[in-house]
Amino acid sequence: MQACERAIHLTMQVHGAMGISEELGLEQIWRDARVFQVPDGMNGILALIQGHEIIQTAAFR
Repeated sequence: MQACERAIHLTMQVHGAMGISEELGLEQIWRDARVFQVPDGMNGILALIQGHEIIQTAAFR
């Protein structure tokens, strides 16, 4: 998800003031990307869980 936010941020920077206007639609995409992070939890916790899944150990004991 961080890569998605980074791509949206860079796109908004390229378009300047139009990047934050409603006309272009980037602000809606940015808001949608931010909403998806809230129910998933903090990125550090997600990375911990994914790392433990990769090495096949319990994330929480």
